[in-house]
Amino acid sequence: MQLIVMPDYFIALVTQYCGAMNEDQAARYAKSVVDAWYFTLPKEKQDALIKLLPDYLRPKKQLFLFSRKQNNSIDQSKIFISRLMIDLSKSSPDEAEYIASGIMKSLKVISSPEKKFALSKLFDDKLLELYIQA
Repeated sequence: MQLIVMPDYFIALVTQYCGAMNEDQAARYAKSVVDAWYFTLPKEKQDALIKLLPDYLRPKKQLFLFSRKQNNSIDQSKIFISRLMIDLSKSSPDEAEYIASGIMKSLKVISSPEKKFALSKLFDDKLLELYIQA
């Protein structure tokens, strides 16, 4: 199995926009944001996200079962930020939002206008606002 490495230009964008201290931290930030995003989406939107992301950002498979219920009373943004805070060991939602915003901005830089629009359809209102501001 061939290991897919993130390109230097994407690592540089993440480092700049997220304030990562090194390449490993930047790669970890990017993977954590994508994983949190992926696992807060319903199944049909998960498939759409997979098709839109470059190979090096595809979510990792989890050993445990995680499915977001369609009629969940918790918003996607709350689950996303909570999951990101746990995965990155951040104590504040603002820190997690800052990192998510940096990854979103990096994705917008490398994406075509069509992909940017398609990606925007995979967010709830709060995350969409964060994506637009990025």
